[in-house]
Amino acid sequence: MLRPRFCLWFILAIALAVRLLGAVALQNHLGGWSSDRFLISGDAEGYWELSTAIVNGSEFAITNPPLRVMRTPGFPIIISLPMFVFGENHFAVRLFLAFLGAVACGFVFLIGRRLFDERTGIVATGFAAVSPLFVGFSVVLLSETAFTLFLLLSMYLFLRLIQSCREGRRGWRQLMLALITGLSMGWTTLIRPGWIGGAILCGLTMLILVPNKKQAVLAAVLLSLGTVMVLTPWACRNFRVTGHWVWLSLWSGPSLYDGLGPQANGSSDMQFFKEENTLAIMSEYEMDQHYKQRAWEVAFQNPRRLFDLALIKLGRFWKMWPSAPQLQRPLIHLGMAAYSIPFFAAVLIGLWRNRNSLLIWTMLVMPVAWFSFVHSIFVGSIRYRMPGEFFLTILAAVGILCCWDWIRCRGKGDDAEKIPVST
Repeated sequence: MLRPRFCLWFILAIALAVRLLGAVALQNHLGGWSSDRFLISGDAEGYWELSTAIVNGSEFAITNPPLRVMRTPGFPIIISLPMFVFGENHFAVRLFLAFLGAVACGFVFLIGRRLFDERTGIVATGFAAVSPLFVGFSVVLLSETAFTLFLLLSMYLFLRLIQSCREGRRGWRQLMLALITGLSMGWTTLIRPGWIGGAILCGLTMLILVPNKKQAVLAAVLLSLGTVMVLTPWACRNFRVTGHWVWLSLWSGPSLYDGLGPQANGSSDMQFFKEENTLAIMSEYEMDQHYKQRAWEVAFQNPRRLFDLALIKLGRFWKMWPSAPQLQRPLIHLGMAAYSIPFFAAVLIGLWRNRNSLLIWTMLVMPVAWFSFVHSIFVGSIRYRMPGEFFLTILAAVGILCCWDWIRCRGKGDDAEKIPVST
C-alpha cells in the first residue's frame, strides 16, 4: 500500500506538471514564445502595465487614461518577481503562476488534514490538482491563482488560530498567530480588494466559534490590527496622490456601474468608461464617486431589474463552464461538465455530513458564499468562483470518501460512518 506522504507528493507533482503543460499550450495558442498577447485582455493588460512600472521604477499607474489607484498593488508585485529575473517575458510569468497554483493545492491538503484527517486532505488535493477550472486559470495572467494561494494561506492560519483558542492556549505565540493571520488577510486583500468583507466576517466569527469570549475578542482585535497594518502604507500613498484616504482602490465605482448600470447584462463591458471619458473633467476620486452614485440610482429606480440581474450573475458565477467568448468550445464545455457534475454532487454529500458544524460552514462555505454575494452585485463569472471552489474540494473529498466507505463496508455489515465529522 502506498504511503500517504508519497501519494501527496505524487499528486502535487501531477498538479505542477499539468499546469506547466497548460502554460506551454496557452503560449503556443496565443502565437508562440515571442507573443505578448493575452487570452483575456483588459484586466491582464492593466496588471502587466503596473508590474512593468514596478520593475522599471516608474509611477505605479495605468497611463492611458491616467489611473493611479485603479488596482491594489498585490498582484502586480507578485508577477513583478519573475519579471525582475526574466524580463517582460509572458511565458516566464505563466510558469511562475503555474508553480503558485501547484503550491495552492498543497494548502488544500493542510486545511483538509487539520479539519478532518490526512486521507481527506489527500483526496481534496487530488481534486484541486486536476480541476479543469483551476488548471486553466493557473496560466492566465489574471489575479485568481495568486489570490487563491494567499487566501488559502490566510484561512489555514485562521483555522489554526480558532483551534488553538478552542484548546485554551495562551501566551505570546497565540498573540503572534492572531497578528500574523491578520497580516496575511491584509495581503490577500491587497491582491483582491473584495476580500475585505470576508476578512471582516472571519473576525466576527471568532466571537462565535471561540468559547472564551475575552480570548476571542483579543484575537479578533489583533487580526484586525494586522489587516490594517498591511493596508496602511497603501492608504498613505493614496492620500499623497489623491488627497483622500483610499484603503482599497478607486475602481469600485466603474465596476459597480458595469454591474448595475442601464447597459448591464451580467457580463463585463467597460465600453461606457471609454466613451464617457469622465476623467477629462473629474479627478480619479470624483470619477469613482460619480459612478457609484449613478449605479445605485439606477438600481433603486428599478429593484425588480436589480433582482433579475442578480439571478443572471449568479447563473454565470455557478455555471459549469466559462462564459468568456474565447473559451466557447464544445470540448472545453464537455470536459468541465464531466468534472463539475460529480464534483458538486460530492460537495453536497460532504456538506450534508457536516451540516451542523459551524466551523465547516465558516472555513469551507463562507469564502465561496461571500464571493457569490459580491458578484451578484458586480459582474458574474466562473473565474470569480475559482478561489472559493478550492475550499469546496475538501467537502467533495468528504463526500467521495463517505460513498467509498459505505460501498466497502456494505457487504461486511460494518459501520460505514468512518469519515470524521468536524465540530
